[in-house]
Amino acid sequence: MLDLCAVSNAALARVLRQLSDVARHACSLFQELESDIQLTHRRVWALQGKLGSVQRVLSTLDPKQEAVREYQRRPSSRVLGSSAAPSCSPYSPQSQPEAPRLLQLAPYSCFPSPE
Repeated sequence: MLDLCAVSNAALARVLRQLSDVARHACSLFQELESDIQLTHRRVWALQGKLGSVQRVLSTLDPKQEAVREYQRRPSSRVLGSSAAPSCSPYSPQSQPEAPRLLQLAPYSCFPSPE
């Protein structure tokens, strides 16, 4: 009977040790998850601040006085639709009235040029 009690106590001690290791591992995972969530929260907070400042600036602008990029339509190669999509071609800043620095965009193209 004494041997059975010692064996069961040893088995119980091993199980408790394993549970302790699992709890430590889970704790480290939750700490890592918490730090990732805090980082994401800080990034979202910063983005909200930037969006708020952009909204404040844009609310002061008069859309009839600001230069707006012109979109050129070109045929779409979509399978499901036959409508043309905007090409996002750059506009010429020289041909437009002076725009605030916020609205002056660098030339770019969403689609490769058909050469």
